[in-house]
Amino acid sequence: MSNKNNVDKEVGQNQAYASNATSNFFENYRKPLMAVGIALVVGVGGYFAYDYMLAKPREQEAANALWKAQYYLSIDSVDWALNGHEDAAGFQSVIDNYEGTDAAELAHYGAAICFRAKGDFGNALAHFQEVNVDDQAVSVYVLGNIGDMNVELGQLDEAVKYFEKAAALSKSNATRDALAGEFLLKAARVYIEQNNKDKAKETLEKAMEGIDNRSATYIEADKMLSFLKAQG
Repeated sequence: MSNKNNVDKEVGQNQAYASNATSNFFENYRKPLMAVGIALVVGVGGYFAYDYMLAKPREQEAANALWKAQYYLSIDSVDWALNGHEDAAGFQSVIDNYEGTDAAELAHYGAAICFRAKGDFGNALAHFQEVNVDDQAVSVYVLGNIGDMNVELGQLDEAVKYFEKAAALSKSNATRDALAGEFLLKAARVYIEQNNKDKAKETLEKAMEGIDNRSATYIEADKMLSFLKAQG
């Protein structure tokens, strides 16, 4: 009876840990990723606006239409950023009216951020999947956000695939080990939810490679790994 109680207690602890990890998954990362998303949209958009001063008229027109939506997003006016306000275009209008321009690609990213903030994860995923830019930093966050949206939609196999893609792309730049660690930590949380402890352990060990052992990512990964090892 004593052994059975110990086993039941261990299973309960493991399920509780996994459940807590999942429930806190997005609260831990929502605000930082939203902030980065806004910075990328505004910052990269500013580059486009400057570049298009010498570009084709349609490209310049698209960039001019985009800047107000960027501004609304920067002040957290999500509905105005997405749908426009008064005579200013929103991201959706830029997408609809300037398909094929680089500004429209960036508008997809902005629209995805807006839908994510509104809790419409299906539309957010659809727009993130439409983003196709050359900038590596933007691409990393697009992949990570696609992973996030798949978790929200309960598509865990797809989610972990995109977290690992985001980590791999981050790792390709030697200065981004810490960022790769964050995405691998997310992947490990998914593996815990799927009760794949061996894969979770392997992923946590990768998350800790090459990053400061005082960082929040390292400390969290180390804590999770110790817990899993204690379970056998």
